[in-house]
Amino acid sequence: MELLIDSIRRTRARLNPNIGVDGMLITMYAERTRIAKKIYEMTDEAFEGAYKTVIPRSVQVDEANYASESIIHYVPQGKVAQAYQSFCDEYLEGEENE
Repeated sequence: MELLIDSIRRTRARLNPNIGVDGMLITMYAERTRIAKKIYEMTDEAFEGAYKTVIPRSVQVDEANYASESIIHYVPQGKVAQAYQSFCDEYLEGEENE
């Protein structure tokens, strides 16, 4: 987490002082593990709010990559594709409220 925060600081200092972070999207989330929950909490604290949507870990992502397809096209009704759709809705809703 500290490396990520440092990368953002360096990018602002060297390349673009106006760059911002809208939020953090947690991917490859293993919902049954304690470490995943802890990482979500840390991200939520460090970035003043992670997105509520998390993208779960799934072997279907590897299969989609192997097939050179997006997960949305490979398994449109799968949990990962549905999570990405939920994230898009959440992100766009946030944009409308600003």
